[in-house]
Amino acid sequence: MDKIILYPSNWLYNAGVVGFLRVLEDKNIINGMESFLKDDGSMEICRDIFQKLAGKVNEIYFSEGKVASIVGKSELYRNYLQPTWKNIFNKFIELLQKVIYTGNCDICGVGYYIPNNVISLKNSDLENLNKFRDGIRILNIRLNALLAPSRKFPNSFWNNNATSIVCDLCGYILVHQHLAFTPLSDGSEIFINAPSFKLMWYLNKYSSIFKAKAISEYKEILGMSLIEMASKFYIQLGRWEKMNIEIVSKHGDKIDFFSLPAEIVNLLTNKEIASLLTQIGEFKILNMVLDGKFKDILSFAEKILRIFFKNERTKNEEDFINTNIKLDRNNKNLTEFSQKLFKLYALIEREIKKEVI
Repeated sequence: MDKIILYPSNWLYNAGVVGFLRVLEDKNIINGMESFLKDDGSMEICRDIFQKLAGKVNEIYFSEGKVASIVGKSELYRNYLQPTWKNIFNKFIELLQKVIYTGNCDICGVGYYIPNNVISLKNSDLENLNKFRDGIRILNIRLNALLAPSRKFPNSFWNNNATSIVCDLCGYILVHQHLAFTPLSDGSEIFINAPSFKLMWYLNKYSSIFKAKAISEYKEILGMSLIEMASKFYIQLGRWEKMNIEIVSKHGDKIDFFSLPAEIVNLLTNKEIASLLTQIGEFKILNMVLDGKFKDILSFAEKILRIFFKNERTKNEEDFINTNIKLDRNNKNLTEFSQKLFKLYALIEREIKKEVI
């Protein structure tokens, strides 16, 4: 087969795939993700991709004899890619074109291994290649320690023991996992995990736009990422996908998970609601939706309209407007703003009734 099909698995592997895609895009190895990311959540890799990658090994993975940032700077990755192994690493990537299925891998469940009968190397190079492959497995045993069960995403956990079997392709992909994480101002990093590579690609692309200062704001990042995706693409989510979109946060050795209820995800990915929330642009309103406080949207709109129609506002009313409405375009046109809120509430009620039916 000319193509290798990958399916979502645990969050660490999924992050590896997204990080790998970022390398392909950043180095102009591919143009657009449309042919790679499938509607069923899987991803197809053309085998000739590895030939293109092998031609850019020095640019991507090595720089002036030092391991580049692709391998990471943590203790976890120290000495993983020896500068003297550049040629061996290059050969390893070339050989990934020829991986065969064996059904023996705890990550992908399929197992993609480089068959020995296609390796034509002198003994010393073959020995180094096997050391490199062993190094991948050792690294991935250590990476395995990062995995922990998630309350909302069953596939976030696999075996969690040092005897896990990792195939050649999965081992290579896992090297890229840290590239999928978005660094935040509090020192943590986040990755949006989902049961679809297409969802993960777009959600993490938009999450990198937003920054959070505390864990309480993760819901805003996830919410805004869903809104951005819904506004720009028509991606229809099934109930399984709505229930299993989560933020994985990493701070040192600590891993946490955050998710939104499926009904909230459903609202945020409704194109009309997403578009209206973007037009409104107020975090106060977004958080009412994220928290499921839909009646508060109606009450807020009614209060704004009452204040607008008064001949003279009290200081408390002025303070209320200035405190709760941050954008000038909304502050200067309260009638239009309140009408958008009424429409938002109506759309939410309509969508909730559809879900009940």
